[in-house]
Amino acid sequence: MDFVDDFNNLTSLIDNKMRSVPESKIASQLLGDSSVIRIQEGLRRTVLSVIPGLSFAINQLGAVGITIGEAGLLTVDEARLLEVLSGADEEIRLDDVRRLFVISGEATDSDIVFIISSDRTEETTAPILIDIIQAAEQATITAEHALD
Repeated sequence: MDFVDDFNNLTSLIDNKMRSVPESKIASQLLGDSSVIRIQEGLRRTVLSVIPGLSFAINQLGAVGITIGEAGLLTVDEARLLEVLSGADEEIRLDDVRRLFVISGEATDSDIVFIISSDRTEETTAPILIDIIQAAEQATITAEHALD
């Protein structure tokens, strides 16, 4: 999985840049850098966190066999992952697996569709109320000169 490989490569890079080699008497580039330590801890917290809005059976990566090992690297239990992806676990739907990796939203009104989020999208378990006071209109553009 690219996600696991990318996470592990980044974690290893950070670990190597923060490692000190006593024999060389030279400190590594990022040794003791609190910003880097906070970034690495934040990445691990994010990977281990519970995803709100998903059922207990699949509200974190461990449910599909992705966990953090002793060295802080992600490991994949391929048997568990295949079990989930093949539909053998009746508690977990493939759509639930997708929601582990992709931000999604659901509307109670079939006329409203979640399309996209951004880095400004805030996580909430509370319902978001939408009050539409005017129907959308088709935009028109009028030019003074013809486009060549």
